[in-house]
Amino acid sequence: MKEVGIITKLNGEYVYVKVDKKDECSKCGMCAFPKNANSIEIFARNNVNAKKDEQVIVEIKDKGKMLGFLLVFIVPLLLLGGAILLNFLVVHNELLTMGIGIVLIALWYFVLSFIDKYLKKSNKYGAEVVAVINKKN
Repeated sequence: MKEVGIITKLNGEYVYVKVDKKDECSKCGMCAFPKNANSIEIFARNNVNAKKDEQVIVEIKDKGKMLGFLLVFIVPLLLLGGAILLNFLVVHNELLTMGIGIVLIALWYFVLSFIDKYLKKSNKYGAEVVAVINKKN
């Protein structure tokens, strides 16, 4: 998926690109636009040495969306399923099982914060600036 945006901040070899919401975005739901937001900032690798306030094209790799869905939604469901299975096989205490499930999900999201930092900088899954449309003088 390619989007057009304006660079708002530089961060070494990475940039923050402000992308405005299009009409199609309200129907899709695949990207990171909150319901009431008119724009978002995308953290992207700056492959073309673009500068602040330049209009650029950002490419967001499609396989990153599927990985994000898997990490944010499917893994926690599997952890909860494991806690429930543990209850039926070993524990036999629903309150303890609920506590174990909450702790497992909290630990997963803590680990996920480190995975997110790694994936943001990954060439396989992260966003990258691929072209400058309007160069700054």
